[in-house]
Amino acid sequence: MTTRFQERRWQVTAVPSQLRQQLAQACGIPPLLAGLCINRGLHTVSQIQRFLHASLHDLYNPFTMHGMEQAVERIVQALHRGERMVVYGDYDVDGVTATALLIRFFRALGIEVPYYLPHREQEGYGVHAGALHRLHAEGTTLVITVDCGISATEEMRLARSLGIDVIITDHHQCPPELPEAVAILNPHQPCCSYPTRVLSGVGVAFKLVTALRARLREERAWKRRLPNLRQHLDLVALGTIADLVPLVDENHILARQGLLELSRTGKVGLQALQKVAGLHPAHLNAEQVSFALAPRLNAAGRLETARAAVELLITEDPQQAWQLALALDRINQKRQAIQERILQSARHQLESCPALAQGQAIVLADESWHPGVIGIVASKLAAEYAKPTILISVQGDMGRGSGRSIPPLHLYEGLIPCREWLLTFGGHGAAAGLTIERRHIESFRVRFNQVVEELLGGEPFIPTLQIDAEVTLAELSPSFLEALQRLEPFGEGNPPPIFAAYDLEAIGTPQALGRGQDHLRLTVRQDSTVVPTIGFHLAHLLPAIQRSPRFSLAFTPQLNRWNGREELQLLVRDIRW
Repeated sequence: MTTRFQERRWQVTAVPSQLRQQLAQACGIPPLLAGLCINRGLHTVSQIQRFLHASLHDLYNPFTMHGMEQAVERIVQALHRGERMVVYGDYDVDGVTATALLIRFFRALGIEVPYYLPHREQEGYGVHAGALHRLHAEGTTLVITVDCGISATEEMRLARSLGIDVIITDHHQCPPELPEAVAILNPHQPCCSYPTRVLSGVGVAFKLVTALRARLREERAWKRRLPNLRQHLDLVALGTIADLVPLVDENHILARQGLLELSRTGKVGLQALQKVAGLHPAHLNAEQVSFALAPRLNAAGRLETARAAVELLITEDPQQAWQLALALDRINQKRQAIQERILQSARHQLESCPALAQGQAIVLADESWHPGVIGIVASKLAAEYAKPTILISVQGDMGRGSGRSIPPLHLYEGLIPCREWLLTFGGHGAAAGLTIERRHIESFRVRFNQVVEELLGGEPFIPTLQIDAEVTLAELSPSFLEALQRLEPFGEGNPPPIFAAYDLEAIGTPQALGRGQDHLRLTVRQDSTVVPTIGFHLAHLLPAIQRSPRFSLAFTPQLNRWNGREELQLLVRDIRW
């Protein structure tokens, strides 16, 4: 059967040396950094300067997004009329940060706008008829969706019949038939000429409040002081990084500036969350958002209700913030335990039934799996087996699935040919969700494997480790590491650089670390340069290192901060002999 920890093919990206030297000289940056920029699609001086030095002034005009004029006009009308507005959000980090952003924006205008979040298990993702009936009964006349709504065609017809106007703000792929709404803000609309299509849900919401603020300032009719939107970029960074949208173009600016705001945030909820997570605000980066803050905010929506996450982000009470942060931390610990049980269960299925892992994709189902956690496990299995993976939580006759992909497969497009077996599906290239009848799961498994095989050309997928450049350890000088930080934040579309160094020697005693003794620590030497390294989930290579202490290393250079000291450390990606 297919095994985990597959050997990866190293592929060094070819960079034209003359272009690298020219750009390095013109931009005043090290040639190695210029090569990294070229690898990320930045081939001109202006592109590099914008990426390395972009500011908020480089953000695009929000009114160039299709539907923005109508959305702003309707909200301003509701503000002047004193109508009851409701923000309709989603239960993931992107959704709760977008919800909190709008709540805080309207609160700064002197208006308390309620919000509605669907329950993951009881309702599922998106806009629901029952919720619209409740909002109608409460006198709501305007609903603003965030991070959802683009597929809610029938629900929008219902809203219209109830006399509720809806403004949809979303960033997911658009279906062939768009819903009928007062306005739709989604860069993926065929008619939208907005310069970038890869905004997150909170990114689209931020463009909306940016346009609203500009219009209110222009009208001079609003007597209260208008909100300072820079202070809310911490929310935008959280949602943008957590949702794994490409950190390029406008997203790179929002994430970079937002991380700065997060490090000095005045929001007591975010202060408490950082403290509970054991983070130092001065050294916050995208990786810490992804692995420390986002999981705690996500946990509530995965297992219970996401309201606790929104309340944490909008509260002004330090005591309430601390209690909410502690509660989210406890829920996250519970989520981790459930996740581990599902992961072991899924691995057991693959090991006990080899046929499930022999195709080009993995589709597994089980009645005991929690639907709020299967997406994380799917992500782990996709990485381990180098195959698109969909896990389905079955309850009664129905199943709810969550999938994660591998490059170069676009998961949403891979589901389209399987739609005859699905009740609903949605998502994007890297992740997707679906609902399916139990009786169709096996047929879907067969068809999805066929589709993936067709899309990947029928050849077994061999994971490739893309190497940015071959270097010597001596080249990793303090000045280069300082210059390297200008590429941050790293994430989707702007990955941390990976270098290869050859003919290294392990010195001292390599160690296995961690609760499960599955991490690897060793010190390497090349000529006279000695550098410590850490390799997560690589302790299985310890016997090979002890047998053959000379090898090549693929790694990402990092600054390791400990007890007030900073030193170079290599994050090991792979080892070859």
